[in-house]
Amino acid sequence: MFGEGDSAYPGMLALEDIGPNEPIVKVPSKLIISTAKAFECPELRSVFYENPDIFGKHVALGEDNVLDAYILYHLNLGAKSQHYQMMQCWPTPTETDILMNWDDDSLEWLQDPTLAEDAAKGYDEFTL
Repeated sequence: MFGEGDSAYPGMLALEDIGPNEPIVKVPSKLIISTAKAFECPELRSVFYENPDIFGKHVALGEDNVLDAYILYHLNLGAKSQHYQMMQCWPTPTETDILMNWDDDSLEWLQDPTLAEDAAKGYDEFTL
């Protein structure tokens, strides 16, 4: 964790130069979470098909909803989930792990106007 108190955030710091095309992290493909993998989950597949108004590709946040449902399902499985070890590493304080909850100074620190715009849009949609 970098920073202190309410300004703390998870991250990584390189102690040596990282060359072009040099792997930083390797993740087995079976552990990668994607919309394709989520959609193929046998326990959720019928839910996705039966609710195209929530999970369809034509819906603005449809693919996000697919990922959210998949992640929530696996969080609920706990230690039985194939993603359990990875999920144990995820930050838990909800006030700082959701981009829309970041303050303006933190968003500016990211130096990414697109992320800042997404955070503002997410906040507006959530509070409507």
